[in-house]
Amino acid sequence: PVVYTRSDGTEWAIFGTGGETQGGAMHRAPVGALVGGPLGEQAQRVIEPGAEKGVMAPVTLVELTGDQEPDLVVSTFDGRLIVVNGATGRVVWERADRGEEAYHPAAVVDLGDGAGLGLFLSRGLGVFPRYVGSVHRLLDASDGRVLYQYRDAHYPAGVSRSHLEDLFARPGSRRLLRYPIHFVGRIA
Repeated sequence: PVVYTRSDGTEWAIFGTGGETQGGAMHRAPVGALVGGPLGEQAQRVIEPGAEKGVMAPVTLVELTGDQEPDLVVSTFDGRLIVVNGATGRVVWERADRGEEAYHPAAVVDLGDGAGLGLFLSRGLGVFPRYVGSVHRLLDASDGRVLYQYRDAHYPAGVSRSHLEDLFARPGSRRLLRYPIHFVGRIA
C-alpha cells in the first residue's frame, strides 16, 4: 500500500487487489480504519474492478486538478491507466490499451517550457506469463494523449539509452522532458 496525507491532514492508505489472473480493483481508506474497526464501512473503491486482472502497481500521487488534493494515477494489470480526482473520487480520464500488462506505476515527468506534466510508463505486450515485447509511452497527464511511443520486440520492459536520449532531447525540436518529479506518498 501507499500512505499519503490528504488536504484535510488525514492519512490514507491506497491498496490494490487481484493480480495477473484474478480480477481486482484499487481501494483507499483512512489509516485509522486499518487498525480496529470494520474496514468495509470506511474503505472507498477508487476504480471499478477488472474482471480477470487486478491492480498490482502502487498508485502514483500527483496534483493535476488544481484543488491542492493529491490525485490518483492507477496503472492496472489489464492495460488501463486511470486518473482519479483525489478530492471527489471521480475519474478525470481513462485510457485502455488492450494486450498490455503492467507491474509498475506511471512515472510523473515535467514536460518543460510550461507544457505541464506527463506520465511515462512501460508495459509488457502479450498475456502473463508469455510476453512478446514491450511498449514505452509518454502521455499528457491532463488528458491522456500520447506524446511519444516506442515498441520493442524484447521483454522485460526496459528503455534503452538511445530511446531515452531521443525522448529527452530530440534534434530539431524542443526538449520534451526535463526531470522526473518525486512521489508524494510513501510505501507502507
